Amino acid sequence: MTENSDNQIKNVIERMDRPANILFVGATGAGKSSTINALFNSEKAKVGYGADPETKNIQKYELGKNVTLWDSPGLGDSKDNDEEYSRNIESLLRKKDTNGNALIDLVVVIADNSSRDLGTVYSVIRNVIVPNLTDTDKDRIVVALNKTDNLANIQYWDQNENRPKPELIPKIEAKEESVRDRISKDTRINPKVISYAAGYSDENFSAQPWHLIRLLSEIIATVPPVKRITVMNNVNQNASVWQNDENYDSYKDEVKDSLADSIVELADMVGDAVPVLKPVTAGVKVATRVVEKLFSFFF
Repeated sequence: MTENSDNQIKNVIERMDRPANILFVGATGAGKSSTINALFNSEKAKVGYGADPETKNIQKYELGKNVTLWDSPGLGDSKDNDEEYSRNIESLLRKKDTNGNALIDLVVVIADNSSRDLGTVYSVIRNVIVPNLTDTDKDRIVVALNKTDNLANIQYWDQNENRPKPELIPKIEAKEESVRDRISKDTRINPKVISYAAGYSDENFSAQPWHLIRLLSEIIATVPPVKRITVMNNVNQNASVWQNDENYDSYKDEVKDSLADSIVELADMVGDAVPVLKPVTAGVKVATRVVEKLFSFFF
């Protein structure tokens, strides 16, 4: 790949840098804020609230110029609050962008994996989220099961390695399957269900994230291809938060493949701007090398 072709591809990416909007929804105490901070380091973001009265309770994080994270209030505290927050979520999901497409590109539903009662999560997916998505957008949901280190009993978690002991893995997989089956039964959709731990720190205990790269991999794969680079440009650049995963290399490759495919698609949308990407096989290889350069902190 020549320096000229490298610059051509970067110019294409800059021209196609499109706004991306991700909505985070979950029950109180599920760890939405810690997840957002781990994924995007949103402490550096511009923080505000929805400009419209219908979304006034939904916190908004503006990352750079083109990524907006929407953090809905925690559900499950009271019936009255849940009804108001649900109306806010519905209103946001019905909003359109300037092209007439849904404003929200992805909904990440966060649940407490250590909780036996996920009724609030099932209810908001069944009654609020799915009914307000178009048929073409119903696959833009990721269900993220946080606090997996507290699933079953903490004795099944290897504190030194910060990962589940072998005897806990079947329980994790069974929980994911159970949640997926319940959502499918309620809504006839089959969202990705990801177990992870966002990590946290306080005066008593601190922990690194676990499987955060798995969650990121699914987020990147699920947002529209033309917005994947935009989202990736704003993820947490602290490489250590991504590496604590038994399948790190596999998920890293999945992220790389998703981003490379998006570059090829972006180039195709602007015609002959990048001739080096026209042959599909060679184009993906070139795009992969560009991805590695653009996100060297990650790869």
